[in-house]
Amino acid sequence: MKFGSRPLQECEGAILAHTLRLGSGSIRKGRVLTRDDLERIAAAGHAEIVVAALEEGDIGENEAADRVARLLAGAHVAPAPAATGRCNLIARRSGVLLLDADEINRLNSVCETVTVATLPPFTPVGKGDAVATIKIIPYAISASVMDRISRGARPALEVRPYLEARCGLVITQVVGGRASLADKAAHALQARLERVGLSVADEIRCPHEEEAVADAIGSLAARGCAPIFIFGAAAACDRGDVVPAAIERSGGRILHFGMPVEPGNLLVLGERAGASVIGMPSCARSLAPNGFDWVLHRILAGIPVTEADIVAMGVGGLITGRAEAAKKRRPVLPEQHSDRFVTTPPRIAAVVLAAGRARRMGDVNKLTRPIAGKAMLRHVAEAALTSQASPVIVVTGHQEESVRAALEGLE
Repeated sequence: MKFGSRPLQECEGAILAHTLRLGSGSIRKGRVLTRDDLERIAAAGHAEIVVAALEEGDIGENEAADRVARLLAGAHVAPAPAATGRCNLIARRSGVLLLDADEINRLNSVCETVTVATLPPFTPVGKGDAVATIKIIPYAISASVMDRISRGARPALEVRPYLEARCGLVITQVVGGRASLADKAAHALQARLERVGLSVADEIRCPHEEEAVADAIGSLAARGCAPIFIFGAAAACDRGDVVPAAIERSGGRILHFGMPVEPGNLLVLGERAGASVIGMPSCARSLAPNGFDWVLHRILAGIPVTEADIVAMGVGGLITGRAEAAKKRRPVLPEQHSDRFVTTPPRIAAVVLAAGRARRMGDVNKLTRPIAGKAMLRHVAEAALTSQASPVIVVTGHQEESVRAALEGLE
């Protein structure tokens, strides 16, 4: 392909490299120029334009993009129609994306003008989602480049569809524990499963005791449940804790305890008779992304999760949203290190909530009740004012006048 500025009389049949805006409209880049186009361009005062002229053996951008896409497409992945040198690869089933990174890296290294960009490996995708895009940067590539791409090429992307799984759930409870937390965990798992067309087939709630949990696992397995998820009333903090010990007592084994993903550190990866048994971290009560999701989707798609897989999740394992939280928890470094680190202290405000009715105290407003010679509210406000928080804001409502009187003189 020849690219550059040419006189108009040499441009018929060439491809316009850049959009031309004329008095009577425009001619968009990528157009194969006709005699009428060139007459319009000349009438607008142009004598030369930048074009791309294909040579013998060159492969146009759309055909090239389509051919590369077809080389890469594996199971349940298909190319969409190519346009403007771009061809997207589309998931034909819902599932988890698997990649051959070596093949994609090989292709990207063949020629700088042929590019492949994909979603991260193991990304959950829906039917119709784009999983990769191929872009041919110039308007054509040579046959020799396509030969190098094709030589030894193999499919590099596939979607592993979700299985028809009968999922079981064990929720443990302690005396005095809040049933609402157990309900929240159950609802969160159900919502996750519904996103991929599955549901919790069977659920057992039992005491947070090793024997009870082991019996529940065995019972669900006997009913044909696999995988089995366990949400403990207390997070497991050791291999000898209730949930991992119960998995082993039921005849299973622990493949890995914990994971280098935040949130999600306290996940327990287990196995029993070939079926996954997962101790869920506390963060799985929330539908916000966490390490449990990274394991869940692979298991639901029948992709084995090994100890090595869990260990490899640490790179990139600080999930978006927690990075900022981690920054906020960092201590302010000493002033003597200011040549190396930013030492600006965080800006923190204090809000004192003083608008309630205090019904549990009967007719007495606890906020204005004297304690050690001062209203209880005044003790709180003074403590806030002596801290580094600024500003200190008091929210008033019920008995506002007496509340304000209790704070008189404070600034």
